[in-house]
Amino acid sequence: MKITVLIDNNALNGRRYAGEAGFCALVEEEEKRFLLDSGCSDLAVKNAGMLGVDLTRLDAVILSHGHYDHTWGLRFLPESRRSDGGQTRLIAHPAALLPKYINGEPFGVLPETLLRYEVQESREPLWLTSRLVFLGEIPRVFGFEEGRCLGTLDAHGGQIPDPLLDDTALAWRGEDGTAVMAGCSHSGICNIVRHALAVTGKDRILDILGGFHLQKASGEILSKTGAYLRERGATAVHACHCTDLAAKIGLSAWIGVQEVGAGLTLCFGEEQENI
Repeated sequence: MKITVLIDNNALNGRRYAGEAGFCALVEEEEKRFLLDSGCSDLAVKNAGMLGVDLTRLDAVILSHGHYDHTWGLRFLPESRRSDGGQTRLIAHPAALLPKYINGEPFGVLPETLLRYEVQESREPLWLTSRLVFLGEIPRVFGFEEGRCLGTLDAHGGQIPDPLLDDTALAWRGEDGTAVMAGCSHSGICNIVRHALAVTGKDRILDILGGFHLQKASGEILSKTGAYLRERGATAVHACHCTDLAAKIGLSAWIGVQEVGAGLTLCFGEEQENI
């Protein structure tokens, strides 16, 4: 599996790529190509052009959740087709496509951007290849990871709290463990890891790329998070996007925290052996 980060808050030093407050990554596995999130502007397209990445052939666009910094970039993506010539799928938890608000302002997926895709909603894990899986709804078992609710709409158009049940991730099953690709981890990075290991049938985490949603987190939360990830075998993680500097420093007492930015490439399995 090969992962290319197209958007993060930061860009790798010494490169011409740009960053923004969002996330987008191309995941290539078994000759299939998946885009995880899209950022919030046309930056994925611009960075992809400089990287020589073709966004006109995508087997699916995956939404980690339905917030603007992961979905508004959909409107700028070029028309794409699957590797078999069919219409590109857009895969998401059903709640990801509901209207979302923060402080009364729209915060969710722009409905018109869905028209070019074959939309596939799933609360259950969905295998994309023999090794890569969309995790679906994440069971929430760790009390210290309870998150802040934002807003959505009920059936009558009234605003109600949104528990962000749509927040999910991708997992890749390797010979020696599981790699996880998350967007924001509103459902809790430890909850995501626990579910990823259960779905893939592994007991060790190889790596985690993505936002950990650890901003202004207490020392207790950082310690419990770091201890659990180390317990699950993680020696290094690529925490980015919504993981602040204090969280990275706190986690580094437990596991290695690696640099992330637009332009980063990570490889696992046969791809890793060939670089």
